[in-house]
Amino acid sequence: MIYIWSNAKRKLIHETMGQYIHADGVGYDVVPLDYNLTQVETGDTVLVLGSKGLERLEVAGMVPKKRSIKSLRGKRIQAEDDSPQLPGHL
Repeated sequence: MIYIWSNAKRKLIHETMGQYIHADGVGYDVVPLDYNLTQVETGDTVLVLGSKGLERLEVAGMVPKKRSIKSLRGKRIQAEDDSPQLPGHL
């Protein structure tokens, strides 16, 4: 499962990203940034979008503070041992 963690409108995410994710037959869900991702399991992927998403990763200690979106783009961030990888901030 792919979780798209973003404050963007769900419809916008479906229109811009959904077609590409579904093309691979992978299920996805859009989750607002104010929700905690407690349903994420090993093997799942989380795409974190926007500056608010980056702030959530900083608060969780997953990325160093004061990093730019550009510096993290395309990087994989491992949450913990045996937990899902969080691809770099888009």
